[in-house]
Amino acid sequence: MAFTVDQTRANASFSSLSAFNETNANPIIKAADGSYILLQHYSLLEALYEAPFFWMASDSLMLQQRPKTAVPSPSSS
Repeated sequence: MAFTVDQTRANASFSSLSAFNETNANPIIKAADGSYILLQHYSLLEALYEAPFFWMASDSLMLQQRPKTAVPSPSSS
């Protein structure tokens, strides 16, 4: 299920307060009985808002298209 914490990784890379917290991107927790837990609805709404940026950044086809569609920065002219 989308936006559910991956139990195999479960914040394995979280090593400091400034590190990426997987629960920001995947705020839904799957319980042992198969039910789902969402502690704050705002965290899900925030993940829905921010997720497309990360999906596009990890899409190799999108990265190939970026130079063709990117708007040049004002300092480059």
